[in-house]
Order: sequence, then C-alpha cells, then structure tokens
Amino acid sequence: RHDEALVIRREVYDIMLDWLGISNGDTIGNGCNLAISLALQGLYDEAIPLLNELLPVARRSLGLNHDFTLNVGSNLAESLSNNPKRMSDAHSNSHQSVPQCQEACFLIPDTDDDVVEALGLMQDVTLRRQQVFGQAHPGTVTAERLLSVIQVKLMYPIVARALRA
Repeated sequence: RHDEALVIRREVYDIMLDWLGISNGDTIGNGCNLAISLALQGLYDEAIPLLNELLPVARRSLGLNHDFTLNVGSNLAESLSNNPKRMSDAHSNSHQSVPQCQEACFLIPDTDDDVVEALGLMQDVTLRRQQVFGQAHPGTVTAERLLSVIQVKLMYPIVARALRA
C-alpha cells in the first residue's frame, strides 16, 4: 500500500505545484509529505533533492520559524543522516562488529559531510523550535531526539575505530 500512497502523494504535489505554485504553504507541506514517503521507502535520491529545493522556498515564503519550514529542515537532516546509499564498506563492516550500535544509531552515512550538514540543520531547527514553541512542545521534543541521534552518528566512526583497535 505504500506504493499506492506514494503515487497519490506525487499526484497531489504535482497538482498543487500547478495550481498554487511552490511558494504556497500547502504546496510546501505536501512536498514535505512526499519527501517523507520517498525516504520511508528508501528513495533518498529523490527525497533529498526535493527537500533541498523546498527548504529555501519555505524559508523565504513562510519564514524561518514557521512549522512547515522547520519540518522541511528536520526531514532533510534526517534524510541526509539516514541515506544508506552513502554507506561505505568500512561502516558496513563496523556495524557487524557492533550490532547493538546499529540498532541505536540506525544507518551511518559514508561521508561525515552529510552528517555535519544534518547536524547543522538540526541544531538550527531545534533552537528555533525551543524558542518559538517551547521545550515541552512535541515538535521540540522530536527535534531534540533527532539531534541526539545525529550527534551519535557523527561520533560513530570514532567509536568504531576505537573498538577495532
């Protein structure tokens, strides 16, 4: 059923693009939902460019602190940090030696650049959510949790090397 949902999300997004334009908040929200569906199916090569396209538009059209803008930023960070196609053999082998970390860290991207970019995005999103919505807001709590996961992923190669030594 995920395939069917993806087809529908693509159709809705395309219609909204045609009728309302990319700068419309509803179009941005639906584009973000499409990117989430793509990422959940492992289609990061489509999700990441879509989110990269949406983020500057959302910032310009909706503002830096708008919920949709923050959602696009956090979904881009999560997609960058979870993209398994960027995993290297070294990371794959280290997963085998530390299986419990694989469960806790999810997927470890090949390039630190992706994780560093994801970390910067999530730091910004988390700070904005804390300032605008407060510490107890569910979106803030989720952002803080994702930020922690990305921080672990940034440390993972150092820990893996130490464990292999």
